[in-house]
Amino acid sequence: MIKQEVFNPKSLLISRLLSKIISPFFRLFHKNNRVTIENIIPKKILITEYNCIGDVILITPALKAIRGKYSSAKIWLVVVPKVKQLIESTNLVDECIVFDVPWHNKFSFKNWKITFKLMRTLKKEKFDLAIDFKGDIRSNYFLWKVKPKVSLGFDATGGDFLLTNSVKFPFNKHQLERAIILLEQLNIETKFTSPNLEIKSQNSNNKLEKLNIVIHPGANHSARLWSEKYWFELIEKMNAENRNISVVIPPEFEKFEKILLQKKLDVKIFKGNIYEFAIWLKDKQLLIGCDSMAVHIATAMKVNALALFGSQNPELTKPYGEYGHFIRANSICNHKRKNWRLCEECMEDLKPKMVMEKINSILNIMK
Repeated sequence: MIKQEVFNPKSLLISRLLSKIISPFFRLFHKNNRVTIENIIPKKILITEYNCIGDVILITPALKAIRGKYSSAKIWLVVVPKVKQLIESTNLVDECIVFDVPWHNKFSFKNWKITFKLMRTLKKEKFDLAIDFKGDIRSNYFLWKVKPKVSLGFDATGGDFLLTNSVKFPFNKHQLERAIILLEQLNIETKFTSPNLEIKSQNSNNKLEKLNIVIHPGANHSARLWSEKYWFELIEKMNAENRNISVVIPPEFEKFEKILLQKKLDVKIFKGNIYEFAIWLKDKQLLIGCDSMAVHIATAMKVNALALFGSQNPELTKPYGEYGHFIRANSICNHKRKNWRLCEECMEDLKPKMVMEKINSILNIMK
């Protein structure tokens, strides 16, 4: 078994095994020769990154490089619905299409029907080039059904036979770096740089306030979350130091907001969608959040971000670049955990005092 911390080991083993079984039969009935792509000049490009909001933010350097290489091409990007407005506010792509991935949700014939309809719709566009950065066999199948002239992606969980051009997955690289590495197949050379969101038509009325600190308690998995008790304790510590604090209230955090108000802590509250959040964040100095999309949006807006990590490897998904920081309680997890990668007890081991010390060290550097 491959030593890696990106995919569920059991799922990876099963997927690769199925891929090996299916591959010879597929090749018997489908001719899918490797295509030379170094000198391709595409007019239509499709890019798929529809798993998480943070994943979309992390490929923005790759999107910018693709736009620079193929300036005359029209670029489509398939993303999760919540990030559509934010991406459309940039000049990174021409068309942004939403896709609610059926294999991430409870099985539904309706969702799969919508998926195949989207595949047929995209197929009609007759793309010259399609790129997927995930490395999931299901993503490779998606590209195969769209039938571009050239399809480029990773072989991580198998399904390389579904692509015209596949690349060995660099399991030990940061997610942002993996996307840049894939582009080498297109003779696109670019540096590993921080995500960067240059949002058009910004009408921010934010007044620059000294050391404006933002707390974002949300995450897409319960095992990534830091306890409410710790968040409130951290806020109390910052109140004691007279820090200017804003708290983002994500959807389904009504209970958190209620307790926050009951405690009468000295904070400002922000509510809004992803696009509004990015605009509002622009003039802030530091965001503290879990290993989630918020820290990646912060670095993309050139705001320092501190990510709280549990057992997962920070080197693979930490906020990237000069604005990125992280803290982790344990370098090795010795707990009995429910999730193959995430550990609630490791998050519990990360104490508010430790986070406060890290915050102060970052603020000292910023002075």
